[in-house]
Amino acid sequence: MTDNSTPAGPAPESQTPTRSDKPLPPDEQTRDTFFQEVRDAVLLLEFAVSEGRVLEATLIIRVKKSQGFLSHDAPWPSDQDRADFESAYRDLAQTMKPITAATLRATMDERWKPSPARRFSQRLYIWVFISAAFIVAYQALTIAFPAPQQGAAAPEAFYIRLIRGVGPNLMPFVFGLVGALTFLLRSAHIFIAERTFDMNRRPEYYNRMVLGFLGGGVALLFVGNDSKVGQNAISFLVGYNTDYLFQMIERVAQAVFPKETKPQTVPILAGISLERDSLGPGDAGNATVSITGVAPSGGLLVSLTADSGIELSATTVKIPEGSNSASFTFKVDQSQKSGTKLHVTAKQDSSSMTATITVK
Repeated sequence: MTDNSTPAGPAPESQTPTRSDKPLPPDEQTRDTFFQEVRDAVLLLEFAVSEGRVLEATLIIRVKKSQGFLSHDAPWPSDQDRADFESAYRDLAQTMKPITAATLRATMDERWKPSPARRFSQRLYIWVFISAAFIVAYQALTIAFPAPQQGAAAPEAFYIRLIRGVGPNLMPFVFGLVGALTFLLRSAHIFIAERTFDMNRRPEYYNRMVLGFLGGGVALLFVGNDSKVGQNAISFLVGYNTDYLFQMIERVAQAVFPKETKPQTVPILAGISLERDSLGPGDAGNATVSITGVAPSGGLLVSLTADSGIELSATTVKIPEGSNSASFTFKVDQSQKSGTKLHVTAKQDSSSMTATITVK
């Protein structure tokens, strides 16, 4: 019987996947975030070079290297390359602070389109024109329709009476708003020129307008009618610098509600210690008095007394201001016998402390 089976050939090679050394690409969001950081760093670097900023040569090389990551056929950079870029971007941002990529974009004009910062300042212009138109219209109406003399019975239109009644109370608020707008316009032009205008701070700018509007009217509550400066001028100044208003409120609050001051407690004696508690006849000794806290302004005076067998260098010792102890000296009389107990006493007000010296 013939065996028609074909002879077994060599076993095929196992198709095991080969491991690539290239880093795996991340998700789309991570790639977009990283590439945006690279674009921001390149934009910041180009501005720094155009302005003649002094930068380290290695920093420029590291940022320029990262620009190659934006190429379509460039592989995803390794962890080491990304970490080196992040470090370079951090150093560049610290050097250029307060200018950032965000502030550069906010102040960058396009061909037929102003920058976001300029559009914001244009909106401020509109608010200024509206406020100025309101002030001019009110002044014109008061001239065209003067207040009737006392006793006159001439009828007036309702809107005239409304303007005459509401206008004087509303004008301080409007002048406060004008002051805030003046400050914002001045600040915006400075920030635009210096390329530091931050669109993320727009809520702060709008809050400044609200504070100026409210402060212009509220400030008059703290100003008398005999002020040498007109009330509208005061409202404008408060709107321009709202710190004036907060300072006035703080002063009034302190005058109306003074802070309770706790009575200062005088420290009392805490003890009297001896450098040596056993001395021979004729020997000199040193002692230290201490108190529970620190001596107040001018220091604290402590009285000293001793037995007849001890000669004190002084009858008082002064603890210096801010200190909690002071030292004094004494001497044992030559006539004292061995084994005698002698005492030194310190007194301050109603407290006293005593130390005992034994004669050798």
